[in-house]
Amino acid sequence: MVTREIKRHVKLGFSHLDTAEIVAHLNKLLANYQIHRQKVMAYKWNIKGRDIIIMKDKFDQLDKSNSENINKIAERIRVFGSVPLSTYTEYLDISEISEMKMGISGYEMVTEIIDDYEILVSLMMNVNDSANKIGDSGTFNMINEILYDLEREFWMLNEWTK
Repeated sequence: MVTREIKRHVKLGFSHLDTAEIVAHLNKLLANYQIHRQKVMAYKWNIKGRDIIIMKDKFDQLDKSNSENINKIAERIRVFGSVPLSTYTEYLDISEISEMKMGISGYEMVTEIIDDYEILVSLMMNVNDSANKIGDSGTFNMINEILYDLEREFWMLNEWTK
């Protein structure tokens, strides 16, 4: 009879040192996503004119998706035994995404969102690079799922601006 030794995993087999870089990148992604989400919510509340019928529902859909993605990112940080950033002060300190501009057209709102997506994609690539270094397929797969949906939204919003 062959006896197999069961490998015990602590924090999915990764040490805090192993995951420090991933957690830092996840927190930066989280901060940017939170500022982006706040921007989308403000646009949803303040859209006016002929774009309101189409864009209010679209912004609502984006807000729900953003909320789900933010939750996944924060929970992934917790999986590694770390604490996600949780205040807007912390978010604004490290966010590359700027707060919303008010008094702009629906078209300008959408182009702001598209610009944010480019930043979010870049940050997701940083997370995936860190995850690949230590063989963290869980984080890599999570980010790729988010990235797939974000790229689809990017394409559709870009088409809308033409």
